[in-house]
Amino acid sequence: MEFDKIGLLDEFTVIGSWAKEIYMENLPIKSSIIKTHDIDFTLINPKSPFTTSLNDLLLMMKYKPELTIHSKSVTYFPSSENRELNIDFLCSYSRKITEPTNIPGLNIVVTPLKYQDILIQNSVSLPYMGLTVKVPKPEIWTIHKISISQQRQGAKDQKLIKSMADLDSTRDLIDHFGLDKLNQFAEENFKGKFLNYYREGIEKLKEMGLGIEKELDHGFDFSM
Repeated sequence: MEFDKIGLLDEFTVIGSWAKEIYMENLPIKSSIIKTHDIDFTLINPKSPFTTSLNDLLLMMKYKPELTIHSKSVTYFPSSENRELNIDFLCSYSRKITEPTNIPGLNIVVTPLKYQDILIQNSVSLPYMGLTVKVPKPEIWTIHKISISQQRQGAKDQKLIKSMADLDSTRDLIDHFGLDKLNQFAEENFKGKFLNYYREGIEKLKEMGLGIEKELDHGFDFSM
């Protein structure tokens, strides 16, 4: 990955479905998740004094930045012959960063999302395709995905589709950790709206009959 060659890979946490791909290389899980055509990188510290232009690197790789008018976010799309992944850059939502913001030095636009700090602050470095990549701890990714599933915005039909896809993507990790232990970990470590959304997501999973009614216990202690 070119990010690693210029020393920038450590500045990001990989989230979304591609984090799941990395878990599959390191945990005894199988997944039916369909990999998306985009990969999401969350910038760990937007305040860092960057001196290497990531935008220039992406242009050299024949990626083209495109602005989304309604949200002001930017997605990098590959050239037609490249046929690689779309790339989105995110960061934590804060009082200082409430809308898509250009990061000096990197010259990229990052889009702030709520609860990204949970993923960033609970990350782990795992091997993947000869690299060491930062991803959220898998139990954190699972809890976050379930909570976020109940916060989707947009038209009713699209919101439902995205929510169901979020929940479906967590099934094998729920089986791996055990639902009781996952719930206990969430109750002990989170609170407020995030926890309430998580509880709603678990109830939705049960309503959807996605195979989590069976309580599994693999003795996992979340020490990864």
